[in-house]
Amino acid sequence: GWEGLWCGFKTIEVSNLEVIAMKNKKFEIIVLLILCVIFTACGKSQNSNKNIYEYKTKYVGDNSKVINILSNLKYPKEASYNSVQILSEKEPYGILVKLNINSGKIPEKNEFLQNSAVLFALIENLSFVKYEDVSNNKIIAEFTRDEIDNYLKTEVNKNTKEIGMNKKEFVKYLNE
Repeated sequence: GWEGLWCGFKTIEVSNLEVIAMKNKKFEIIVLLILCVIFTACGKSQNSNKNIYEYKTKYVGDNSKVINILSNLKYPKEASYNSVQILSEKEPYGILVKLNINSGKIPEKNEFLQNSAVLFALIENLSFVKYEDVSNNKIIAEFTRDEIDNYLKTEVNKNTKEIGMNKKEFVKYLNE
């Protein structure tokens, strides 16, 4: 009779260890899930600009590609993309990027330099870009291709054409 009790006691002991092991497994799984979410989120923010290269176009008038580029750019934290007005009726061709300003603080002009470089690198016949506060139609910043090319020459010793030449150069610029 004692052997059966001993066996039952041992079974309870093992199951307590199993419960502890299960709790540790749950903890490990939760930690792994959290790490996966963090790495996935970080990976996406870097990838969105790498994938943006697939929308490269020769023409400002290519609405869907221009809109895809603009919607995938990272804007200053006070601003978010609202819409675009494509100015391709006559040369010089440009775009008017309409932004929602999410706080009273208007972003500085230099906060739009990288976005502008990306736009000029990916839209071949783009001559100028303007950023407008959609709430009052005031221009926040504006750049010409020449201005951005001069800025890039001093920063990375390349121009927008060289940066947009191929995906490798484009990604290299984004990571500098």
